[in-house]
Amino acid sequence: MQQLVKSQKTGGNTQIQTIMITAITLFALSGAILGFAVGAFTHPHSAQPVTNTSGNNKKPTQVVVSKTPTATPTAATAQALPLGCPGIGTGYNLDGSITITLIAKHKVAGQCDLNAEKNITSDGITCRIILTKAKDGLPVIDDTDRALFKDTANYSGTFPHEITPGLVISNGAPLTQPCVQGQAAWTLTLSPTLEKGNYYIVGLTGNGTYFNYSWSTQLQKK
Repeated sequence: MQQLVKSQKTGGNTQIQTIMITAITLFALSGAILGFAVGAFTHPHSAQPVTNTSGNNKKPTQVVVSKTPTATPTAATAQALPLGCPGIGTGYNLDGSITITLIAKHKVAGQCDLNAEKNITSDGITCRIILTKAKDGLPVIDDTDRALFKDTANYSGTFPHEITPGLVISNGAPLTQPCVQGQAAWTLTLSPTLEKGNYYIVGLTGNGTYFNYSWSTQLQKK
């Protein structure tokens, strides 16, 4: 007798495989989604610039860090020193000219004492000579002149009681010049147009803060 053998269907196995593949796919997708989610929470954020603001319009305010300046010591100079009465020398030359030498002096207490006042040997002082009339053994100057003596910027002008033109400088030097190491000199003659009479040459020294003056021996124009 012939025995019939029926073939078995494989549908059950196929279903199981499909379910397993679907489960694996879903698990993989869920892992990827979880990875993206964790990455979104743990990803470092770049720092945002912070700007100081003031007022309602929120304009940025620049923050400036200032440096404290370092004080520089200032050395004492002759320009800040009180001036004594300058020494003034009057030399008579064979050709009839006169040499006036002006020497700046340090100030001492009391009235002028050329023997006690020491010579200034530094720069920074301006020297000026002025021709004035003589009266009662003194040069004719007053407070209107002295008010201008303090500021050396006035030395390039003419003082109220200065006689000009009155001096002829033989070496072409100006009436105002720097006291080099505290000294200045002029070689001069009295102007031929000067009226007959007695005169003094006033020697003035100034440093912009202090001034002082002396005068020459009396000069006579014949």
